[in-house]
Amino acid sequence: MGAAEISRTGAVRDTGRDTLVDGLRGFAIAAMLVAHGAPLLGKLPSVPGAAFDALNDVASPLFALVMGMAGLIVLKRGDTAVSFVSVKAVQGLLLIVAGLLLMSLHTWVGVVLPQLGLVLILGAPLLLIPVRWLGWAAGLAFLAGPVIVMITGLLVPATWVTQPESGPQLLQWLVTGRQYRLTSLLPFFLLGAFLYSTRALYQPRQSRVLLWCGFALTLAWYPAASFARSSGAGFLVTSGGYLDLVRDLGLVALVTGVACVAAGAGRKQVHGLARLPIKILAGPGKLALSLYAAHVLVLLPISYAMVAQPPTIRALTFVVFVVGLLLAGWLWARFLGKGPLEALMTWVGGLVRKLTGKTVAHAA
Repeated sequence: MGAAEISRTGAVRDTGRDTLVDGLRGFAIAAMLVAHGAPLLGKLPSVPGAAFDALNDVASPLFALVMGMAGLIVLKRGDTAVSFVSVKAVQGLLLIVAGLLLMSLHTWVGVVLPQLGLVLILGAPLLLIPVRWLGWAAGLAFLAGPVIVMITGLLVPATWVTQPESGPQLLQWLVTGRQYRLTSLLPFFLLGAFLYSTRALYQPRQSRVLLWCGFALTLAWYPAASFARSSGAGFLVTSGGYLDLVRDLGLVALVTGVACVAAGAGRKQVHGLARLPIKILAGPGKLALSLYAAHVLVLLPISYAMVAQPPTIRALTFVVFVVGLLLAGWLWARFLGKGPLEALMTWVGGLVRKLTGKTVAHAA
């Protein structure tokens, strides 16, 4: 089945784009804008600081989850295996190049595009396996990721783990990165494809199960992390460890479950106001890549200005940064359509398809 939208009657209808997927992507970019704009506010109290940390933690795995969904949407529209893998490999390389360019600006943003590019390159071939194996592949990736991180930490020089920037760049992207790494993002890519292939996101019971599982995992993480630290097993809580992955999984499941329930998956009577946030976020979600690049470019002069003169109205600066970019994204999607980087990705994908004997253009 192609891209779909949940209608007012709860039915899923083909529209060329999936509003729920775009809405989740829009939430991810909104969360990243809030997290990366947080330094504008200075030091935060513990409660809002924890909320900002949660938004920062959920953004990148949610991006990977949606990438898996979008990849399966494209694949189900009729790409051959060679065409699909070739397109995603080239698009993944473009993400890596874009990430390197943004990293060269030296803002305070930890750029995630290279890692997502590797996820796309290495994960796309896995989407070709039968649907019944996708769930097992996602589960194996969740179990293996922290083990790979731990074993790598034992095999490489200690400084490459404590100071990842001192080690090879590719190794950082794959395993040792302080914030983002392939081993932590690939499971969510596969999970997204699995959820979309089973249509679980569009069924009321599965949506509620997802929501409550996310809530339970998120709630259980705090005492588990506290116990791990006090018992000397703090390595489980470190970035890339099992508890870190559980926290990410809980947050992603919670956000996705809330979005599905709010969108009225499979239900006949859902108030329009409940769907409104999803519809609004779907606008910037359609050009999340362009907004991601734009927010780094906007932060470049701000970061230099803050060194010389911190903003006197921090809250206003933060609100203008976040709301302004989201509004610009919504207006662009509403009146101009695709963002510039999305248009580039589509054009390159079309070119690769022609070279591989597939001429159908795709918009996911």
